[in-house]
Amino acid sequence: MIVVMNKIPEKILASAVKGIEYCETVSSLDDFLDYKFIRTEQANYKTVVSILFNYFRNKSEIDYCINSLAPRKIKPFLRRVISVALVQIFYQSGLPDYAVVDVAVDQVKKKKGKVSANFVNAIIRKSIEYKKSIVPGNNQLPEYVLKKLSKPLYDRWKLNFTENKFQQICDALSKEAEFAFRSIDCTDIATDNDLKYQKINDLNFLTHFGFYRSEDPASIINSELLKTGKIYIQDPATAMGSELLPDIKPQKILDLCSAPGGKTLILSELYPDAEIIASDRSAKRLERVKENVLKYNRKNIQTVHCDVLNNSFEKEEFDLVLLDVPCSNTGVIRRRPDVMWNFTNKKLSEILLLQKNILSASAKLVRTGGRMLYSTCSIEKEENLDQITNFIANNCFFYLEKEYLLLPSINNDGAYSAILRRK
Repeated sequence: MIVVMNKIPEKILASAVKGIEYCETVSSLDDFLDYKFIRTEQANYKTVVSILFNYFRNKSEIDYCINSLAPRKIKPFLRRVISVALVQIFYQSGLPDYAVVDVAVDQVKKKKGKVSANFVNAIIRKSIEYKKSIVPGNNQLPEYVLKKLSKPLYDRWKLNFTENKFQQICDALSKEAEFAFRSIDCTDIATDNDLKYQKINDLNFLTHFGFYRSEDPASIINSELLKTGKIYIQDPATAMGSELLPDIKPQKILDLCSAPGGKTLILSELYPDAEIIASDRSAKRLERVKENVLKYNRKNIQTVHCDVLNNSFEKEEFDLVLLDVPCSNTGVIRRRPDVMWNFTNKKLSEILLLQKNILSASAKLVRTGGRMLYSTCSIEKEENLDQITNFIANNCFFYLEKEYLLLPSINNDGAYSAILRRK
């Protein structure tokens, strides 16, 4: 066994294992990276992020490999250590294989003893040989593994989408999402060669907004374009819902689930003369909205902290209500790969009930002739058209004006939007 000359590989392994544990038992990968990553470990941030994203993107293959070789059920900690080691060996090139194995085995030996360390050593080494034995293209693996999908979502999507649409989704999820941003106030920003960005032209669902892609996110994040409020970082799919709105001039708008505020900014740009209230149940997340309102100098936006299910707004107070409701997030797996592994029918049922209650509570706030813009970043039919159909069946004073399902592609995330008008 080699001696690692510094503690960095050990710290990286420990942080990645903590990240997987957090996602499996507490909350999302976004929350872990934003709020739970220990400050003293920030020097290893990029490496840990790379490991975690690679893990969730390739979890089907990693799990299949481990399950095929393990003689018994593996305890959670040991499985996480093995998984991180396999990510480093299969999908990264920072350390040689033997060094990865040594760090993993040493970590387990310190925490769980020699027997567990020997077991981990055997599984990792067997996994390396197993991976080498798989010949690309000979279909030795199940299709859901080849498609890098969880079995539940593979089964759902095969059933709910045509073969062409299913393949489009798989092709989109197989590639890392591009870094995308939007020009503020729909202005055309001249391409700066030093920043290396270009306009995204193949967005047939958009007519009002200009989106750009960049292969160098750091240069954009540190650029004057962002510092001076000329651009906003978001995916093109986020603007799809507002494109469905007809030529209207609402006087009063409510965004009930507004954080972090990207769609609120879009409404402010489309309707600069309207009074807009941006609310959210999370005071912490609402701070992001306030920051964006100040940064982009949106004087027609007011923020209010409230729960959509227990709000103090007047009945029939608004011409337009935006509901960007909590959802399963299956349309944004390119950017949030852990979402795929958190999806269960039980969680879907809970989300559906919450969406139903939000729709019901929000309907009372819309004036006669006004509209609700219902939006999700899900591609599941139960959360989208089925939810809207059920709502209309129980609320005869609303009708569906327009709806659109946008599937993930190489240019955009997936999303759904529906315009509901009050009679």
